[in-house]
Amino acid sequence: MTETAEQPFDLIIPLLRYQNEWLAWALKQEESIARGSILAGDMGMGKTVQAIALVLAKREIGQAISDSGLLSPAPYILPAVKGTLICSD
Repeated sequence: MTETAEQPFDLIIPLLRYQNEWLAWALKQEESIARGSILAGDMGMGKTVQAIALVLAKREIGQAISDSGLLSPAPYILPAVKGTLICSD
């Protein structure tokens, strides 16, 4: 069985199972040595929603870390060296 991620709270559109599977994989990829990946596929498969879900999930993780006191109380800002590039055609 493939691992899935929880849908970000702020995302109001429900993700399909394969999108949740991709989200789990992408979150792990962003923390790997490779630091990211490419999201590509046929038109109409929901790549834009998946990319938005990744951005929202990363924001939730950052806020949770900040709220736990592991970081300074300043609002969470994505580090400049880590980012998510979103391109749409």
